[in-house]
Amino acid sequence: MAFCPNGNNEYRQRESETWHGSWGDIHVNLIDQEFAKEVFKNNPYLILTGDWEFDPKEISNWDGKSQTIGSKMDGKELLIIAKPNIKK
Repeated sequence: MAFCPNGNNEYRQRESETWHGSWGDIHVNLIDQEFAKEVFKNNPYLILTGDWEFDPKEISNWDGKSQTIGSKMDGKELLIIAKPNIKK
């Protein structure tokens, strides 16, 4: 699980002035959903964004087996939950 500043273009467009100084620091590289999708391309994952809170229904509705991206991608923070693959 990772919780970090959101590097998605949707957030950058929403708050272009503050995007470069997320969490009080200047981030040269920010993680976005495209990076997470590539890193976890063979794993079940849930990717959400929010402004210091996330929709608990989106988390509880995730089946833990699929690759799911939340309905909102312009939040200030990015939450990535990925599970290891289980081989039978």
